[in-house]
Amino acid sequence: MTVYQFNRAILRDPAPSVSSGLSAREDGEPPAFKIVLAEHHAYAEALAAAGVELVRLPALDAFPDSVFVEDPALVFTEAAILLRASAPTRQGEAEQVPEKLDAMITRQQG
Repeated sequence: MTVYQFNRAILRDPAPSVSSGLSAREDGEPPAFKIVLAEHHAYAEALAAAGVELVRLPALDAFPDSVFVEDPALVFTEAAILLRASAPTRQGEAEQVPEKLDAMITRQQG
């Protein structure tokens, strides 16, 4: 069995539109931007404390769920597959990450 130790992560800052994103909350309340921002910041700090190099991407207000950068791409050490979301609000997100993925994969191989 091969085990990979991940040492880089792509993070996208949440946009204020995150409150309009897809949600599975049972109470029907949209997530509060300030809370999402604080949780995202804590997540980034935890990754950095674990020695993970962070590649930060700017917020995309046009895509409320774009903070979940792991969804539009399936990443391997040597390649990545861009995925197409079925939700209309998520279509187009994958087009926003190829340049960063290409740079990360090329750097990994080099």
